Amino acid sequence: MNKKKKKKPNTPTKPITTEGIFYAAASFEFTSRMLETEASTSTRAGISTPTLFPALALAAFSSELYLKCLIFMETNQAPWGHSLTDLFAALKQDSKDRIILINFHPPGVPTPHKPINPAAKADLEDAFYSQLNACSRAFEEFRYFHEKISESPMLWFRQSVGRPTRRRILEMRPDLGVIYERVFKLNQPPLAPD
Repeated sequence: MNKKKKKKPNTPTKPITTEGIFYAAASFEFTSRMLETEASTSTRAGISTPTLFPALALAAFSSELYLKCLIFMETNQAPWGHSLTDLFAALKQDSKDRIILINFHPPGVPTPHKPINPAAKADLEDAFYSQLNACSRAFEEFRYFHEKISESPMLWFRQSVGRPTRRRILEMRPDLGVIYERVFKLNQPPLAPD
């Protein structure tokens, strides 16, 4: 009887850095938003688009990389795996609380740093974890969309995991904003909203 062995992570060929992980995450986010823009334009025109599932796969991978970047910032260890739930669980509690709070504030609205009442916090956590668990394997599902149609909430992970994790990273390391701006300013086409 053959037992499937869990694949070991590749050995990095260069040092892993916060900046490198953040740049990769921002690059995948940018490309995802370009493809998402193309998909929404084609869909509005009544054309079935081949860019939707690749956009979703890249958005999920970007969310994964933002989580990995934050874990690396907190632990100086490069995490491995694709499960958003497992990666989120590896964060320090302060970052988890902050991401959940940021998630429920629209972009451009300052997120308060003060604690919220315990009942409201519990409701936010329940809603967040329910969605997180539903899309935990989004990257794997969307990159293999030919095998099955995913039931993951379509872009929830970019809006509710990727964006707030990126915002948390930038709270801790505002200097990384230069990298984010560089990725997004290199190309000027209008993008799907953040």
